[in-house]
Amino acid sequence: MHEGTWTLRPCPHEVQAELAATLGVSELTAGVLVRRGYEDPDEARAFLAGELPPHDPFLLGDMGTACERIRAAIAEGRRICVHGDYDVDGIAATALAVLLLRELGADVDWHLPSRSRASPTTAAASSSPSTAASPPSRRWQRPAPAGSR
Repeated sequence: MHEGTWTLRPCPHEVQAELAATLGVSELTAGVLVRRGYEDPDEARAFLAGELPPHDPFLLGDMGTACERIRAAIAEGRRICVHGDYDVDGIAATALAVLLLRELGADVDWHLPSRSRASPTTAAASSSPSTAASPPSRRWQRPAPAGSR
């Protein structure tokens, strides 16, 4: 096992005590907040409330181009295939993308590689124009409501 050293930021007691009193939290909680860089009560409140800082998705390279291509594919009725990954976040992201694209009116299919058959070679093959080596895509449909089968 790797032995490491913990490095804690300084936490002046007066700052910790003032933040604890302002937020109505324990000094221990206030100390953790101060060490994480949340000395400002409004920023600390937002952190505790789970608010995320604003994020501009268009800072991701070519996002504008990707949006235009998706809009065009939907408008022209072209099928969109979402290629996912077989880990938990890849499966969740694939499901969310498929559901969102369908809500937008897209004809969507999806592809997840088989963990037992996937390797860097098959992953590369599934992203190439020829997908003969990869397993066929499957269409996901919402399950029927309970009792309707």
